[in-house]
Amino acid sequence: MKLNFTNCMKKIKVLMIMSAYPTEKTPAESVFFKEQAKAVSLYNKVTILYPYPTKRVGMKVKKEKKDIDTIRIEINKSLPKVVGLNYLVSFLYVGFKLSSQFDLIHCQKSFPAGVVGRVLAKIKKCPLIITEHSGNVKHMVRSFWRYKLIKWTMEGSEKVIVVSEKLKKEIVKIGIKVEPEVIPNPVDITKFTPKENKRKKIKTLLHISSLNKYKGIPYLLQSLYELKKKRDDFTLKLVGNEKNMKKIKKLISSLQLEKVIQTFPPLPHSSLPLFFFTSNFFVLPSISESFSVVLIESLASGRPVIATRSGGPEEIVTKEVGILVKPKEVKELGEAIEYMLDNFYKYDPKKLSKYVEKNFSLQVVGKRLTEVYKRCIKR
Repeated sequence: MKLNFTNCMKKIKVLMIMSAYPTEKTPAESVFFKEQAKAVSLYNKVTILYPYPTKRVGMKVKKEKKDIDTIRIEINKSLPKVVGLNYLVSFLYVGFKLSSQFDLIHCQKSFPAGVVGRVLAKIKKCPLIITEHSGNVKHMVRSFWRYKLIKWTMEGSEKVIVVSEKLKKEIVKIGIKVEPEVIPNPVDITKFTPKENKRKKIKTLLHISSLNKYKGIPYLLQSLYELKKKRDDFTLKLVGNEKNMKKIKKLISSLQLEKVIQTFPPLPHSSLPLFFFTSNFFVLPSISESFSVVLIESLASGRPVIATRSGGPEEIVTKEVGILVKPKEVKELGEAIEYMLDNFYKYDPKKLSKYVEKNFSLQVVGKRLTEVYKRCIKR
């Protein structure tokens, strides 16, 4: 008889502390934190604590009616130098009041969430688990005191989880004495039903990101500029941070690419499937990536991908689902785009989606995280 995983175990009560979280004002921010919580909640009882930046003076705590118990803590952001202190004090206060309601603490990122979790775990005498997502470890530990705090937090945890082998190596390399376990970010495949990727006269490329300097957008634009000299059967949908988009629009204008590039502001996560379905393939020209949830969302939608060997993508992209190129290589990126323009339809959408279901679904990742919880509680 096949046993049901959910019913055959006592649910562990997890307090999940977020360093950031998507809101109505920032719908695209840190969606992968939310997806981790959804994966864990399939097999455990989860309570989320997340920060909500506001100009309001004082602390306000609000319980939200959602599928997962969620508590929003409003943090005044008008004084940048004390935002971290506000976060620490507010989250410790609320976390301490909830201390009788959880068996372990799981923090999304070592800073600032992990610091709060480290203190609460010591008071509560319960296991602390940290999932680190940082795409740039040097930036993560950019000051002496920040490094010391992160080192203290990670080394005091029961388990550090990272989302890629690249991130694991980088954390060990900077002298933090932990043995991270690699568990990827999940995707809710029910939101991304694969559809036929039809051949058409004008092919559509898609890029979605924060558009920060590590995303390599200038290299993508330069490759399209060169490609435009040879063919005019493509367009790019560029979606991302409005502040960063202003700089990119200047580059688009200087390269005279206005007619082949459409720009869009950050989108609610619920709007992404439509963008994937109306595109033929996804391009991620990053200089550095710890993972990339948007790659697996594209694959779950049945759309092949082009990405760089920038850390995380190598652990996602195989020759069956897309193409990998060197970062900062305009010519190689352009060649990959040209190949995909002519061959995207050869990638079976259902096979791409099945690949994601097998390796990155909420169920797969949720079970792996739950096994970590069980091991930590038994120690």
